[in-house]
Amino acid sequence: MGKSVEREDASDGANEGELELPDALQNTLVHLLTDAAARIEKETARDLDMLGLSPRQLRVLVTLVEQGPASQRPLGDLLGIDRTTMVALIDALEKLDLVERKRDPDDRRAWLVTPTDRGKSTADWAIKMVQSAEARALQALTDHQREMLRKLLLKLSQ
Repeated sequence: MGKSVEREDASDGANEGELELPDALQNTLVHLLTDAAARIEKETARDLDMLGLSPRQLRVLVTLVEQGPASQRPLGDLLGIDRTTMVALIDALEKLDLVERKRDPDDRRAWLVTPTDRGKSTADWAIKMVQSAEARALQALTDHQREMLRKLLLKLSQ
């Protein structure tokens, strides 16, 4: 039996029964991976919200903490984030005092995004929160299954 949701009639709001995903769709990898990712992201987003961060903002912040200052374009390229979205993410992180923009000493036309001390400590704390959220989202799996899933996904992403 597949995943189901209540069906509503668009004209009067009355329930007409349940919709179910067809078996052919349910068992595709794209569907399974999308649903699993959505479940993990939902758990993660709930925890990160306590810090005022989104999962995307965290990706940017942790990358800056681990890699050091970077300009927005290569950072966006690395993370697969377009230029406009990257500007909005950096603006939001800057408002939270987690990063700051500084002139690039090697190119006066460019800016380097640099994590602040608060950004560094927030990144450390947030990673622990993400790990906890992942554990909750994957609690149906054994430790061995979680590690195998991680290894398989790493292999697929290369």
